[in-house]
Amino acid sequence: MELGYGKLQRNNINTLQYGVHPDLGVVWGDGQALLLTPLTRVGSHVTCGDPVTLRKLEKVKTVAWSAEVSRGCRYLAVSTGHVVSVWLVKGTDATKLTSDQVAHLDISPLPQGLLWHPSKPILCILARDKMVAATLDQQNSSKPVVLDLSNRGQICAGVWVTGDGPCLLVAVKKKTSVDFMIFHRWDKQTKINLADATVISMETPVNIRSMTSVGSDIVAMTTDLPLETLCCQGDMFDTDEIFEPVHNSDTEVKSHSVDGLSAVSTGPIDLTSLCATRRGTPAPLTLFRQLPRPAVKETAELVLFRVDSTDVKELSRVGLTRIITPDLITANHRCGHITVGSNTADTLQVFSLQEGTTLKKLQEITLTDGEKAKGIYMPDQGCVVAMVGKPIEQDFSALLPTSTQEMYQLRLR
Repeated sequence: MELGYGKLQRNNINTLQYGVHPDLGVVWGDGQALLLTPLTRVGSHVTCGDPVTLRKLEKVKTVAWSAEVSRGCRYLAVSTGHVVSVWLVKGTDATKLTSDQVAHLDISPLPQGLLWHPSKPILCILARDKMVAATLDQQNSSKPVVLDLSNRGQICAGVWVTGDGPCLLVAVKKKTSVDFMIFHRWDKQTKINLADATVISMETPVNIRSMTSVGSDIVAMTTDLPLETLCCQGDMFDTDEIFEPVHNSDTEVKSHSVDGLSAVSTGPIDLTSLCATRRGTPAPLTLFRQLPRPAVKETAELVLFRVDSTDVKELSRVGLTRIITPDLITANHRCGHITVGSNTADTLQVFSLQEGTTLKKLQEITLTDGEKAKGIYMPDQGCVVAMVGKPIEQDFSALLPTSTQEMYQLRLR
């Protein structure tokens, strides 16, 4: 189903995570305007109608619908990079909607950092170093509350957990650990502060990429392939027996360690001689003894947690083969299925929740013709709907792309 052409970020986006309204359709940006495409579901099949222009907005990065605040009335949050605008959208017919801007916030949110309360008009915006909570009300909107978290680490993801009462789970990455912050109090006079948050710290070097709610108290998270950790595990080869005192006929060089190389100041260095064996026979570099591999997970992972008001407990985890940055995650609460993907990979991986605590891989969905997934979601029917983009041919004369965005031919699958 063709959507059209649009300019989107190359990675770290999920255009359908919060951009699909169950009655109106999917909101997306083509680089010039904010569009609404009606969706019609018949059984497990989804078809789309002609797009309707809601607003002329350039560089739309993230959108998120709120729950209905009254009959035929809901909010839409839109991020254009450094600004978040909130619109009150009225109507039930996608072609006859009206919208009025009710808030304008100067903040650069995370690509998946617009989080609406499940039932109240409370918008939480996650940035790298702070969190903003704004209560929207048609009669009396309060001033946004800002919580500075720069001294605790870097915010990487967040999600609402319903449970006994809705709470916001925010993951904050430190150097060797992750802090899970649980915020409980959410009323019309919301005042967020660290004193009201429960903080659970977990020792882990990985970065949480995306999060989604799977059930009332179950959260699924994806973690990046820990490239930085893998690359900083020390030497790959054993060099203890290589740098021994050696004798050169032209000049005498004594070296007792790797640091000794920097102290050599007389004559040329013969690397073959430096690598001599005990018997005096030159040894090629390829004969170095490889050190044991570090005990670090070498794949991105899907991790399942149970969250309550005082704790975050890991239930299960599985590796995500051939995925480095799992930007995309979505879940269907009814059937307990979870779909994971990446903006740079050509596969989607579907998992099921076995007995409420264990993850089992069901299938892989392969995209064709150079398509990349830009957004995924799972409607109640249990199918997977994906917004896929095929890059339009560009001038590749530059070694590296100069922009974080690219023009795509977009369609729904």
